[in-house]
Amino acid sequence: MPIAIERATKRFGNVAALDEISLTVEDGSFVTILGASGCGKSTLLNMVAGLEAPSSGQITLDGRPITKPGPDRVVVFQRAGLYPWLSLRDNIAFGLKMRGKVEWREVDRVIELIGLRGFETHRPYELSGGMQQRVSIARALVMHPRVLLMDEPFGALDAQTRENMQEFLTELWERIRATVIFVTHDIDEAIILGSRLVVMSARPGRISLDENVPLGRPRNWDMSTTPEFLQLKRAARQILAGEGH
Repeated sequence: MPIAIERATKRFGNVAALDEISLTVEDGSFVTILGASGCGKSTLLNMVAGLEAPSSGQITLDGRPITKPGPDRVVVFQRAGLYPWLSLRDNIAFGLKMRGKVEWREVDRVIELIGLRGFETHRPYELSGGMQQRVSIARALVMHPRVLLMDEPFGALDAQTRENMQEFLTELWERIRATVIFVTHDIDEAIILGSRLVVMSARPGRISLDENVPLGRPRNWDMSTTPEFLQLKRAARQILAGEGH
């Protein structure tokens, strides 16, 4: 059990963003956190990353309080944020360079893993949006994090590219089995990706639903028409619409 969130509350002045969130995330699990804009889901992710501190309660990793960012937790944001003057290969290696040691064999292994072999020398402007986001994910993976924190990483992509990236991520996770916490406001995305679905209510954010996703793996979009998918989607929609509590 690498992460334990215990009655975490977050306030910004007089505004309560999160209200006594309690959640455990098991090693190697893929947890999706679903909620409408403004419910505090990104704030929760930032607290797990150590970018923000809870106003009360605590968040621990292996029983030790998270008080700052660390290499064991890496964030993938909505925008790829690549350095335009660097090649694909150098963008992926950037974090390792900041640590003072680049293992180029590992960089090349990750490039192979994300399916971009042959594009090593390309600059970001020569890559599609989906390819840029793959590079962003690879830049996180090469750091060997225990926990991969993903803040709506496909939100800026067009519908077809987003679906392709969802399939890519679920296949990648099945190979690497890192612990993933994935934030989204898209119900279908949350269900098709996650092994466990957490749905948050409107601000102040509270957990209104926490269920295992009853779909087998490997995942594909044909599953979106199954009774299990539709039942879970209906429950999530009711919460987001304010009917589930």
